Amino acid sequence: MKVEEIMKKEVISVEVPNSRANILELFEKHAVKSLPVLKKGKNNLVGIVTQADLIKNPSEDQLALLMTRDPITVSAKEDIKNAIKLMIDNDLRRLPVTDNDKSLKGMLSIGDIISKGISKLDIEKSIKNYILRTFTSVWEGTPLPIVPHIMRLAKKQALLVLNGKGNLSGIISQEDLIKASEIVSENTKSNISAETEGDFSWDASSTLLITQHKLKLPSDKIVRDVMEKKLITAIESTSIKECADKMRKYNISQLPVLDARGILIGLITDNSLLKALYE
Repeated sequence: MKVEEIMKKEVISVEVPNSRANILELFEKHAVKSLPVLKKGKNNLVGIVTQADLIKNPSEDQLALLMTRDPITVSAKEDIKNAIKLMIDNDLRRLPVTDNDKSLKGMLSIGDIISKGISKLDIEKSIKNYILRTFTSVWEGTPLPIVPHIMRLAKKQALLVLNGKGNLSGIISQEDLIKASEIVSENTKSNISAETEGDFSWDASSTLLITQHKLKLPSDKIVRDVMEKKLITAIESTSIKECADKMRKYNISQLPVLDARGILIGLITDNSLLKALYE
């Protein structure tokens, strides 16, 4: 199977220069989590911008400083297994598909591989050996502005949410944070002074007003207010194909894994299924 058989050929992209506000608008309008960045007036790929980039750089407004430059790419004629290995080795969730001239031809994501690859294969092997037994969780009463810092330190794009009794109550993702955030304008003052030397000297000073557009999470909200409460789950004996089908049907990238008593024991991610397919 080749990359061109699975990749998305019709891709929403953005040109540089551009602003955070336009990127957020495109994310929401087209329900995407990343955008390839093209040179203005051209179809040449120069970068990629994701939801994670916006969360990691809340004070930056310019696309050129938000995006990842010269991203790893793949050819449309490449074998899908080689593309999967590239994703696994570099911890990537998506690959721009380009030709030799860096002209954008499509996008390949883990979601594409799950929905068009794994879900079509009869992989009845259990997910048991691919479950993440160590994972990061957060209390549902945690103030929302704290969550991006936990995600950054844990290097996770989603966190399982526990209630006061330690039971699973939801899941919160970067997408939830983006939806809950707002762009605010903040003004800062900077003093500019100049001095001349000689028989006559004076101090000249003025104030420069700098306006920044920042991505800000409301301080009066907690995790419980924005988390996803309707959970799709799995058990250890669930097959790889069944997990892939659930992820495709509900457009999700992870499933909490419960034991027979309904107690949380782990997490299965689309990345884990990717590794299972590669093996």
